[in-house]
Amino acid sequence: MVLFLLMILLHRSSAHPTLLNIPDCGLTRVAPRIIGGVDASINQAPWFVQLVFDKYFCGGSLITLRHVMSAAHCGAQKAYLRDPAGFLKVLRVKVGSSIASDMKIYHPVAVRRHPKFNGHYYFNDIMIVDVGQEIRVRGVRPICLVSEKEKDYAVEGAMAVVFGFGKISATSKKNAETLQVTVQKILPKKTCANHPRLKDYLYDTSLHICAYLALTRKGRTDACEGDSGGALSVVRKYGERSVRQFAVGIVSYGFNCAVRNYPGIYTRVSTYQKFIVKTVQAMHGQKYLF
Repeated sequence: MVLFLLMILLHRSSAHPTLLNIPDCGLTRVAPRIIGGVDASINQAPWFVQLVFDKYFCGGSLITLRHVMSAAHCGAQKAYLRDPAGFLKVLRVKVGSSIASDMKIYHPVAVRRHPKFNGHYYFNDIMIVDVGQEIRVRGVRPICLVSEKEKDYAVEGAMAVVFGFGKISATSKKNAETLQVTVQKILPKKTCANHPRLKDYLYDTSLHICAYLALTRKGRTDACEGDSGGALSVVRKYGERSVRQFAVGIVSYGFNCAVRNYPGIYTRVSTYQKFIVKTVQAMHGQKYLF
């Protein structure tokens, strides 16, 4: 049944707001050139959203015209976990601009964290947010996801990009006002699994991706606090003539920010295809799901 639903959701040609991989998903103008990152245009990541709750915020990605994929650890403070309705009351989804203060604000109606999310080891660090209505902002479109019939695009050596409004340096108290972009290189599973610090976190190659790239004269670039939940995306062919951005990871955790020889860790999206589909299907008519 899940496979049947996945085929329907991924391959219908209609742009219904609950459909994954609509015809124009992942279309973007990416300049592969956020700590050490550079200013980006929302046209480079038209699926990017910001999740804001109280004084905190995270990134996220539209996977349909009304559903956002983000990290489960966003808003996972004990008070919010005890009171999911209270979390929804303060949660806002912001879309449609590369300037944080200019983004359009939506009030979501449902949140679903993975039922086996582990906040200590960042296992199953994925969350789906239902905005409750179709997002109608010019230029906004979802990112593409890999279907069960396709291979995982998070392959060794692949270059990937991350967008976010997080801190612009490890010591900074300020977050970026303009959307930032950085490039990361996906590392071999063996390299990540054998990293001494990752062993302490029980790094699992089936659940996680690690990526790292020293790109600037001052040091490496990286995602940082405030970037959690945003997509790690790669460019791949879509049909015979088109190329699209596919979400292969979700910004999950790291060791401070941009520390030399310490990769960033991302939730492996391909592992959670069934969870994504079931959640999108279950959310309609629900006030909240935790």
